[in-house]
Amino acid sequence: MSEPDESDDLGREPMARGDEAPPNHPSASENACPDCDGSGFRYGGECETCAGRGVVIEAIGGG
Repeated sequence: MSEPDESDDLGREPMARGDEAPPNHPSASENACPDCDGSGFRYGGECETCAGRGVVIEAIGGG
C-alpha cells in the first residue's frame, strides 16, 4: 500500500491513511470516514484518517 498523501508515478490521487485502495480503483468505493463521521475534522483539526476529505476508499466485494 502507498504511504499516506503520496501520489504514485501514474498520476493517481494521493491515498489517505484510512484508504484501502487508490481512488477510482474498480474494486473500491468511497465511504464516510469512520473517525470523523464524514466531516473531515477531528479534535479541532483536519482528520488524519481521511486527510480532511470526509471519506475513505474501501474495498468492496468478497471472495
